[in-house]
Amino acid sequence: MTTFYIVRHGETEWNSTDRYCGSTDISLSEVGAEQAKQTALFLAGTSIDAMYASTLTRAKETAEPIALAKGLNVQTDPRIAEIDFGLWEGLKAREIRAEYPQAWKQWNEEPELYPAGITGESAGTVFRRMSLFFEEIATRHPHERVLVVSHSMSIRIYLAGMLSMPMIAYRRLVHSNTGISILETSKEGMRVLMLNCRYDTFITKECTAGV
Repeated sequence: MTTFYIVRHGETEWNSTDRYCGSTDISLSEVGAEQAKQTALFLAGTSIDAMYASTLTRAKETAEPIALAKGLNVQTDPRIAEIDFGLWEGLKAREIRAEYPQAWKQWNEEPELYPAGITGESAGTVFRRMSLFFEEIATRHPHERVLVVSHSMSIRIYLAGMLSMPMIAYRRLVHSNTGISILETSKEGMRVLMLNCRYDTFITKECTAGV
């Protein structure tokens, strides 16, 4: 049994202004850097055996203070990077709806088939690469605790697919900046132990119990 602690990266300036940020490689904001530090403190009492992060800077910057506190090296993997939003990178939803109405409609109705931003990735593509990552890492780290720093869309798409939900249902899942979800492997497949717990949540005691 492998236990995964899946962490979304800290806030960026594009997050705070509701701009679509997928493959664009930007750093954490000051708020995001502080969130990463607080997450490292929150996980101080949690044993972690290995750490992986997306190849994007915002994920690596979130992983660094946690890795430093744990005395671990962070391995990067492009399979857990954020979805590529194609031509929508840097735009707000209202701008996308106005400029790309047909592509927006297709993406919203069938995200597993149609690529985001016309030239980006579909949810189906993201789910497949995320699934391959978790399958491989579970085999590499049996009976260990693995922390993974990834991104909102990729995490939610993986969770929706892993739970056999219609892919469009990823939008009903929330994963906040530096939120932590805990998954573990089992004979029946991956199962969810906790969803989107964060260091400053009002149910911190319950979160800590799960961690």
